[in-house]
Amino acid sequence: MPLERELSPAEEDGQPEENPPPHRLAVDQTVLANERTWLAWLRTGLAILAGGLAVARFMRTTLPDWTALLISSLLVGLSVAMFMLASWRYASIHLRMAQLDIDAMSSRAAHAISGFLALCALIALTGLWIMALNG
Repeated sequence: MPLERELSPAEEDGQPEENPPPHRLAVDQTVLANERTWLAWLRTGLAILAGGLAVARFMRTTLPDWTALLISSLLVGLSVAMFMLASWRYASIHLRMAQLDIDAMSSRAAHAISGFLALCALIALTGLWIMALNG
């Protein structure tokens, strides 16, 4: 939990500080970079998940069924790994910044969102295998 800091008179009136201290700007940039990186990992995971589902849907006519299922399963599994790594990386950087006075998304929110996406990918993987086994 970030420590509370005293607001400047301008901030109390809802105005941004005119000349914030340089270290404050560096901390803000680090927080924003961590969130951007987390989102990039999620976008990559979503793209890999979409690729895996696309292989399962559109490559069955050109590849043997087992090959399409294998490739799509590997891609969907990789997307699950991307979601989990995104959460872990965000939390590890966030933990190092915990003692600073920052406003950042909580690690719990990052874990919840990443976990939800990983669960969706696992459900999609289960669906792929059920469809393959049922013919």
